[in-house]
Amino acid sequence: MTRLEFAGDEQFPAAPALTAALLSDPVALGHCVPGVQQAEAAGNGEARLTVPLNWQRLRGEVPLALQVSRPGPANEYRIRLSGAALGHRAELLLTVTLGASDGQQTAVHWQASGTVSGPATLLGGPAIQREAERVTRLAVNNLRRELARRAAQQA
Repeated sequence: MTRLEFAGDEQFPAAPALTAALLSDPVALGHCVPGVQQAEAAGNGEARLTVPLNWQRLRGEVPLALQVSRPGPANEYRIRLSGAALGHRAELLLTVTLGASDGQQTAVHWQASGTVSGPATLLGGPAIQREAERVTRLAVNNLRRELARRAAQQA
């Protein structure tokens, strides 16, 4: 099993209320996951996602589960993404904390932790860590773009 840990600080281009609304919507968050083909509500703060599988000669779809919860302070959101395919299992917990805002931008700190198990661990921890961090940063960038789009619609 490989353990993952990484974090980042961002400025999101939206007021806290708009940022909070997006972080509370599992389907909208699901559409920010790189490569997602489908995201549908599963109830209770959850969404079911589908991403393509395109590895060597294997083709298909991988189901993922995304869950949003707010067990901590009012400005904290927890997003859990998990899935399994071909003997691999991965889980990532992204904790997002909203910080100061000037009314048009919101400071955000995010921290990710997770695990990967199965044959993929043969690639080695550093390679898995780099790829998980790359994909997470892409998702955060997609989130930023979606917030900018929503903020422009409100203007």
